[in-house]
Amino acid sequence: VNDLLTLARSDAGQLELVQAPVDLSLLLQEIGQQHLILFDGHNVTLEMEIEDEMEITGEADQLERTIMNLLSNAFKHAPEHSTIHLTGKTANGSAIITVRDEGPGIAEEQQDRLFDRFFRADDARCRKEGEGAGLGLAICKRIVEAHAGKIKVKSKPGEGASFIIRLPLIGADPSHLKRLDNILIDPDNEKA
Repeated sequence: VNDLLTLARSDAGQLELVQAPVDLSLLLQEIGQQHLILFDGHNVTLEMEIEDEMEITGEADQLERTIMNLLSNAFKHAPEHSTIHLTGKTANGSAIITVRDEGPGIAEEQQDRLFDRFFRADDARCRKEGEGAGLGLAICKRIVEAHAGKIKVKSKPGEGASFIIRLPLIGADPSHLKRLDNILIDPDNEKA
């Protein structure tokens, strides 16, 4: 119900965020630390590579909700003895956050619909049955967009999935960021 309420508020332009400086580096480290024990208990490793001093403007609770959702999804799709990667880097006035799993990947024809409410990718991708209502990624997208950011997925069947978020750093030039909107962000390319 809370998820539907969040989406309804977003649709009505009423997803109000408390705008304050957020130490994104610290937030990502804390979220990662919270997941280490959970993942380890299921034979999944979490590797973190997070740059220091990434600061954005936004609401820490909503950003935390987004990253936790992406890590939870990665965990659902990660095979045993695999690694989930959480990275946070800066490039071109943006913070680039990537959550990557080593699961079965997502078919190309499903990728455009992943952020639609109630859409669930092929159940074969999920190692745990009956989980999720298909709202989590829709909420992630609304929260990221409310922070003037973008979220994308990059995946090939059999090669895992990467969810990539770009958020403007404090002091970033908005006109420069606008020009970057149509550029595909590649998590393996720091110049993206």
